[in-house]
Amino acid sequence: PVLISIPIEWPKHYREHIAKIMFEKCNLPALYIAEQPLMALYAVGYTSGIVIDFGYERTRVVPILDNIVNTRAAQSLPIGNQDIDEYLLKLVKEDKIICSQLDSIAENEMINDKEE
Repeated sequence: PVLISIPIEWPKHYREHIAKIMFEKCNLPALYIAEQPLMALYAVGYTSGIVIDFGYERTRVVPILDNIVNTRAAQSLPIGNQDIDEYLLKLVKEDKIICSQLDSIAENEMINDKEE
């Protein structure tokens, strides 16, 4: 048996195509295709809740009630880890004290690497 988790945005024909390939080419005895937010909720032992997926380029908020993913209520925000990384980098670059401390740490690591 194989479990495949897919994004909630994928249309039904994608799922059907995956199932066809897996059964015909791989001779699977069983296949379960589920939405990624549902699998995340199952992983922590729940069947209802709100899953917040922080991706690199965007953040998805997906409500799930009794094993049913509510795709109509799901939201996708154009803010992700990339934006957070850029903001933190900007803050660090603007802070002279942090910059000098990071330089000292980097120099110490290079010295330690050379000694080894």
